[in-house]
Formats: sequence, C-alpha cells, structure tokens
Amino acid sequence: MSKPPHPRPLSRWRRREEQYVPSASGRVEPYLPPPSEKGEPYLPSPSGRVEPYLPSPSEKGEPCLPSASGRRFVGEDGFAFIAALFLLVVLGAFVGFVITISMNAQTSGALAVQGTRAYEAARAGVEWATYQILDPRQAINGSVNTPPACFASPSTPTLPGDLGQFSLTVACTRYPDSGASPNYYEETSRRVAVYDVTATATQGTAGAADYVERQIQVRIEHCKDPNAASPAYVCQ
Repeated sequence: MSKPPHPRPLSRWRRREEQYVPSASGRVEPYLPPPSEKGEPYLPSPSGRVEPYLPSPSEKGEPCLPSASGRRFVGEDGFAFIAALFLLVVLGAFVGFVITISMNAQTSGALAVQGTRAYEAARAGVEWATYQILDPRQAINGSVNTPPACFASPSTPTLPGDLGQFSLTVACTRYPDSGASPNYYEETSRRVAVYDVTATATQGTAGAADYVERQIQVRIEHCKDPNAASPAYVCQ
C-alpha cells in the first residue's frame, strides 16, 4: 500500500495567498498592496477605486500649465511682473523723450529771442559808428573840409535798456588811410573817403549752449567839398 503524498505545509500556502489574488477573469494576478499599506497618500477616484496620490507640479516646484477650468498657473505672476517692468521702462523712456524735446524747444525759443536782440544791438553799433563818421553837427571833428579819420577802433559803446546785457564792439577801417597823402579820393573838386565798419554784439561765453553773437558789416562813403559853404562843406 503506497503512502499518500505528503501535504504541503499550510504556512507556505498562506504565504502564496498573501501574494496572489484571483481576478475577475479567474486568472491569478500578483497582489498589489493599496497606497495606505505603502505609506503613500491616496485619493478616491470617480469609480470608487483607491488610486495613489500624485503631487501637483506646484508642490514639486515646477511651473503649472493652464487648465481647462481656468485655474491660475504658477508662472503667471512672473510673466506679469516682467510685462509690468517692460511697460515701466518704455513709459519712462517716452516721458524722458518728451521732456527733452520740450526743453530743447524752450531753449531754442529763448535763443531765437536773444538772437533778435543781439542783432538790434549790432545794428545800434552801426548807427553809432555812422554818426561818429558823418558828424552832421560838427560836434565831434569840428569844421573840416576833408573826410575825418576813423574813431578809436575798436570801440565798445554802452547800450541802453535790455540791450545793455550785450557786449558791443565796433571796428572801423578807412580807405585811404588817414595818414596817406592825399588821404582822400578826389572827384573833380570833391574829396571822398570810404569807411568799413564792423559791429559785433555778443552775450555769454563762446562755445556755451546759450552763447549768442550777431555781426553786421557796412560800408560808409563820406564826401567833403572845399568849395561848399562852411562849416559843413557838404557835397551837393
């Protein structure tokens, strides 16, 4: 009589029961412990099954993508800051440009006004020189029948009023020179001399942004007739 096979130890079978569980199709599949037995967090799924909990990208320190529900993602704050910083830089540059243009326009307007005043100052210098040369009242050179010499050149007459802020210099050159012999051009009985007058009005320091200068040059012809009536000896 043969001996029946020795039964397998019960403990070994139990160990197998712990490792394998039957599936719905009848197949034996490995037993996967739920997340709670592994010490992992878990969340219930819509089907009621227990699924492992997967941390969101924000918990891992990764940027999140926008979801269909419109929920805010992590990188949005950084993008908004960069956009705001860019707008501030652009606006600041635009404001600085507008201020610069406005200041340049004001400076140009002020220089234009000062340029007009400088021109009037130079013109006043020419009129002063003309009076010195022609001397219509014989108050400077007296009664002479020959065109007089130039006034002291260069001269710096003082200007009145708002023109007093300008420095005026008036220079004179006589042709022929007063030391020549004769010191005049003779036309029949008339004696003629030519004077080149240069009047320069300036304000400020040369090379500075607010420096203004205007210069006028004129030529004056003066005639004397020794045969005319004294004391003017005016040419007719």
